[in-house]
Formats: sequence, structure tokens, C-alpha cells
Amino acid sequence: MDDCFRFQDVRMRFSIKGEGPALMLVHGFTESRNIWFDFADELSRDYTVIMPDLPGHGESALTPDLSMDSMSDMLNHLLERLEIPEVILIGHSMGGYVSCRFAEKHSSKVTG
Repeated sequence: MDDCFRFQDVRMRFSIKGEGPALMLVHGFTESRNIWFDFADELSRDYTVIMPDLPGHGESALTPDLSMDSMSDMLNHLLERLEIPEVILIGHSMGGYVSCRFAEKHSSKVTG
């Protein structure tokens, strides 16, 4: 399922698939959530797989602040919107930096 939410007053896009513990896949620079679709098919058997488009990537609008801090806040905002209290994070390239920043700021929400 694809859906949208608002962050910093702009439209963000994400896909979500499956059931189970939450697993968020965060793409790298110049990529989009689409890089994860093949992985999500397999992972969604055991997990709720969340794949956001980071600001200015894929179908998400550009935000004024593209710092790792701001993008990690966007991930947190999405989890709060979905009412997901804990998540396993997997990040590729820049998505790894965003995931690390999220883990620093919201360590109680990260289970892996």
C-alpha cells in the first residue's frame, strides 16, 4: 500500500507492506523507496515493512532542511503517524546515516 503524510508542511510518500514487527528500510542518496520493493516482498512475510521516500527523493517533496537530523525527525513523524512505537532500521548509504541519527535521537524506539 502506498500512502502520503505531511512533514514540515510538505507532502511525503511511503509504502507499507506486511504484518508483524516494524521494519523500516531507508534508501540512499538519489534513490527512492522503490529500491526496496523486491526485499519487501520477502520481508513482509514476517514484518510490517515501511519504506519512506526521504525529502526530495522519489515522490516526496523537497523540504527546506535536508540535514540528517531533519530526515531522522521525518522518520519519527511517520512512525508516530502510524502509531508504531518501535522499529528495526535498515539504511543504505545516506539512509544509513539517517538511521544512525534516528537511533541517537530515539534510542528507545530502535529494536535493531
